[in-house]
Amino acid sequence: MRVGGNYSITGHDVDDENLLYAKTISLDYDDDYEILALYTDQIQLNLSDTQTSKSNTSSSKGALRNIDLHAYHTSLLADSDFTPANLPSIRATEPVLIGIQNISYPSVLQYQSGDVSMNFSSDRIGTITMRGHTTINKITSNSLKELNVLNTSLDSFTVISTSLASFNMPNLTSIKNLTIDVKGLNEFLAPKLVEIPGVFSCSGISQVTMNSLTSVGTLQILSGFKVNLPVLTSVTTSEISASVTVNSTSSSGVAQAVSGGTSSGSSSSSSSSSNDHNSGGSHNSGGSHNSGGSNGSGG
Repeated sequence: MRVGGNYSITGHDVDDENLLYAKTISLDYDDDYEILALYTDQIQLNLSDTQTSKSNTSSSKGALRNIDLHAYHTSLLADSDFTPANLPSIRATEPVLIGIQNISYPSVLQYQSGDVSMNFSSDRIGTITMRGHTTINKITSNSLKELNVLNTSLDSFTVISTSLASFNMPNLTSIKNLTIDVKGLNEFLAPKLVEIPGVFSCSGISQVTMNSLTSVGTLQILSGFKVNLPVLTSVTTSEISASVTVNSTSSSGVAQAVSGGTSSGSSSSSSSSSNDHNSGGSHNSGGSHNSGGSNGSGG
C-alpha cells in the first residue's frame, strides 16, 4: 500500500503490515509503536504520559512502551511506478546507496513536545530499536532498559540515561558524532565501527570495546573502567579520565599502561572526570504497530 500524504493512527493500533510507503506517519495511541520496513520522510510519535485517546492499555497500566522503527527515505525509492504488480522489495532488501550523494534520512519526531530536532525525552519507554536509516538525534530517558541501534546509516547520535542495561550498535561502520552518557551500563560493543570523524564521548560505561575503530577526531572518555580500541591509530585530540584504562596502539597516543594513568592524547590531553558533557546527535518495524493498511489517511 502507498499513502502519498500523511498516514495517521490515533487512539488504537491497527494491522497495517501492508504499508510500504507513506510521505509522513503519525502515531498516537497507548500501545507499543512498531513500524515494518517502509519508505517515509518523517515519523511523528506521541510519547506523552497522557495520549490523545485512551485505550486502556500500556500507559493506564503503568507499563513501559516499546518502540521499533524501520524506515528509509522516500527519495531512495528506485522505481516510482508503485503498483500492486510492481512493489518495492524493501522487506527483503534495503535501498542501494552506491553513487548517491547527500543521502536524506527519515526523521523521527516526538511531536507533542514542540521540539522538531529529533530529540526524544521520555521516562515511559522500555526499549527502543532503530533500523535501516531511522534517525533520532538524541534520546534522554531514565526508564530505558534496552537500546538497539541496528542502523546501517546514521549521522550522529546521543543517549543519556541512568537506567540503560543493554546497548547494541552492531552494523554501523561510520558515524560523525557519538555521545554515550549512561551511568551503570556494563558494556558497549560496536564491532564494525571504523571511524568517528567528529566527537566520540562516553561516560558511565564499565567496558567499551570497538575492535574495528581506526580513527577518531575528538576522543573523550570522561568516566568508566576500561576502553578497548585495539586498532585505533589516529586521534586528533583526547580527554581521558585518570580512572579509565585505555588499551590501544602506541601510535594512537592514548594507550595507558595501567589503570589510573593519565592520557597522552595527540594534540591535547587531560585527566578529567566531568559528567556534564553531552553531545551527539533512529526498531525493526513490526509488532504492535505493523505499518500497513487498515486505518491510513492521506493522499
